[in-house]
Amino acid sequence: MKQRALSFPNIPDYGANSYVVSPCNADAYQWLHAWPAWSETMGTLITGETFSGKTHLCYTFLEKHPHARMFNGYVCTSYHPFDLNESLFIIDDADKASPEWLFHLYNHIKAKNGHLILTTTKPHHEWCDLADLTSRLSTLQTFTLNLPDDDMMSALLRKNLNDCGVVVNESVLDYLTQRIDRSYTSLNECVHLLERLSAEQKRNITVSFARSILLGVHDV
Repeated sequence: MKQRALSFPNIPDYGANSYVVSPCNADAYQWLHAWPAWSETMGTLITGETFSGKTHLCYTFLEKHPHARMFNGYVCTSYHPFDLNESLFIIDDADKASPEWLFHLYNHIKAKNGHLILTTTKPHHEWCDLADLTSRLSTLQTFTLNLPDDDMMSALLRKNLNDCGVVVNESVLDYLTQRIDRSYTSLNECVHLLERLSAEQKRNITVSFARSILLGVHDV
């Protein structure tokens, strides 16, 4: 009988020191950390695929500006915008929130001369069906977190494996970087597959082990 390792939740490291900056996200990072020296806009909209580091990027900002109020789009609508007294907001996964709620929040922040940071997985015109909100989002400074380059792939593999409590040598990172699809989702899936199978089989993650996994030798 195949023995499965117990699954324990891994806590991601969202500290500013562990955030990886490379050409694929440098513009968004530099703009965000230039606040409050933003001119002619009340906010920014950052788009990127799942696992591209949007949440981590928000936490790097929050670490520097702890007075900001951060919500996740899945739950933020439990708060009425007009009951919120802060003037600096971060809405992570904003495309999961009600457009009507975001519309009222935008107007509320604008009236307070505040600022707004939104993250989404898709451009706003693909998920927002409220014309008044679409026109307002179009005024925000917009950035896209592009697909990871080699440096980002290697750094994220190391970080995500460390988040799982796994340390590997550079040869493993080099091997995986050259063979995983250039996708944050593929990278995340690979990390958790390697972590799970190495725990189940009580094996270290070496190049030969990673090769066998990527070639589909093991029953997953």
